[in-house]
Amino acid sequence: MDLYAILLMVDAFPPAVFASQGMVAWVPTLEMSVSIRNIPEGCRRLLCGFKTNFINCGLIEEDGEIWDEKGGLVAISRQIAQYRKL
Repeated sequence: MDLYAILLMVDAFPPAVFASQGMVAWVPTLEMSVSIRNIPEGCRRLLCGFKTNFINCGLIEEDGEIWDEKGGLVAISRQIAQYRKL
C-alpha cells in the first residue's frame, strides 16, 4: 500500500448513506479531506469503516477510517456530498 492506494480507497467506497437509503440517489462529492497518519508496510489487508450521521438539507457528511492489520490508524477522511434522489 502506498499513498496513492490509500487515497483511492478513501474515495472509491460507495457512500455510506446507501446502506440506509438504498442505491436510489446520486451522491456527488462537494468537498473531501484526507489525513494520512501512517503508510502501512507489509500489510495485505486494511480495515475500512465509513459512516454518515446526518442528512440535512440534501447534504451528507461521511467520516471514514482506515486501520492496518496491527491496529494502527492509517488515514481518516471527511467528505461532504450532495444527496440527490433520482
